[in-house]
Amino acid sequence: MAINFDSELRAYIQNWYNYFGIVNKHASIKTSLENLSTLRGKYILPVPRKVDFANELVEQLMERPMLEKSVKYLEKLFTEGKNVNRHQSKYVLNHYVPDHLVYDWKIYHLHLSEHTDKSRKHLNKRTDDMLFTYIEQDRVLFLGIFKHKPDSNFSNVRLLEILDNNWKGVLQEADKVVGVSYEINCEERFDLRKSSINSIIIKVNNKYVFAPGLGVTSGNQPINALLRVNELLDWIEQNLQEINKDVDLAKKFFIARHKLLSEIEFHLQFKASPAIIDAHTGTLLIKYGERYVLNDSEKHVSNSSM
Repeated sequence: MAINFDSELRAYIQNWYNYFGIVNKHASIKTSLENLSTLRGKYILPVPRKVDFANELVEQLMERPMLEKSVKYLEKLFTEGKNVNRHQSKYVLNHYVPDHLVYDWKIYHLHLSEHTDKSRKHLNKRTDDMLFTYIEQDRVLFLGIFKHKPDSNFSNVRLLEILDNNWKGVLQEADKVVGVSYEINCEERFDLRKSSINSIIIKVNNKYVFAPGLGVTSGNQPINALLRVNELLDWIEQNLQEINKDVDLAKKFFIARHKLLSEIEFHLQFKASPAIIDAHTGTLLIKYGERYVLNDSEKHVSNSSM
């Protein structure tokens, strides 16, 4: 009987939707994974992170000290690994509504109120002043405070200039680019994003850099979210194809390789990264990125070029 990991994938998807407290309305595993990957890109996981302040923000807070308390409150939430998503857009858990600033530049905007929005209990009150942040796995870079309007504040190259001024190396320079045929302004970039048109190379501080995110598809989905899903499904499919050529032979190979004493059961596990394990013993059989290969002359596990 052919092996598949549909039940593991559906459980993984459902666990995340339960965590978010929303309902998955799609039967397709691929579509559900794409939507989930989109949500995970928009959602800021509550893990402890170091917070750094841009010099420009420090100057802003000196000029507007009434905002310092709210910014320090957000800093405390990040350093303690608490949930900051109450301060995000009201569409943070809606995969249909794109967050172009996140998709394009990996920059998040946070409302500064510390009080619950009475009409939307899962959010804090909306504020005109918002803190713009660049978020990495273990670090948050506080860039500056911008108004909600005009809309072009969300596509203002000043955000990338601040990022580059304070943290060299975060932006990847396009070394061989000396110019582009047309320099778009903030308003044009905002409109292009709404039409799912990406501007990949941007002039920042008199040099050209690549946009930190990959932008969106023509369907307004984040490219990097779809790439993550395709990579995962390709890895699963490659290994299942080889295992299912001869399941008994694959089991014998892994039993011998790991000196196991009983029959194994292939299981897809999601922890720090996906892996194929033995369901009975928890033995790691195939790491993410590795591929089981079966041919006439040999059977082995190799690293794939993912």
